[in-house]
Amino acid sequence: MTSERPPRPLLAVKRTIPPVRDGAISRDRLAEQLRAARTRLTVVVAPAGWGKTTLLSAWATDPDEKRRIAWVSLDENDDEPSRFWTYVLTALRDVSDDISREPLDALGVADLPAVDLALPVLLNELAATTAPHVLVLDDFHVLADPRIHEAVEFLIAYLPASLRVVVAGRADPPLPIARLRACGDLTEL
Repeated sequence: MTSERPPRPLLAVKRTIPPVRDGAISRDRLAEQLRAARTRLTVVVAPAGWGKTTLLSAWATDPDEKRRIAWVSLDENDDEPSRFWTYVLTALRDVSDDISREPLDALGVADLPAVDLALPVLLNELAATTAPHVLVLDDFHVLADPRIHEAVEFLIAYLPASLRVVVAGRADPPLPIARLRACGDLTEL
């Protein structure tokens, strides 16, 4: 008799915008750059402890920010494509009625990679809405699986106008940064 392990539950706190700490230094110029960004990808890169998460939290919780912000705080346990995309799709569903359960259901279909079914379904749903969305991937530097990097690259390549991606980490993400910079599709902080 084979007993299959139940899937690990998702932690709701990882899909919640972290609160801004009392006494945090306001970074108005950087927050304004985040508000003004209309590029496909925004990259926030700095060493540990320099306030990346604090900056993004302050911007994301600003009452003047009208976009729907989906947040995923990543850790080493998320370095597996199915788990990573489950967090991402669940976070987007948490903030938007425009995202159905279909992309999540597509993740489990015959072990297909996310780029084969789940991401095209998600992209089509986002293309059908005019509501602006932002996906924040905090601590992206902890992810080493090339399948995740390739799928995020696919997502960014086909982003509809209704979605922007913000990646925060300690180093430039393994994404086509130079190409996005040359095309004017990258905001760097």
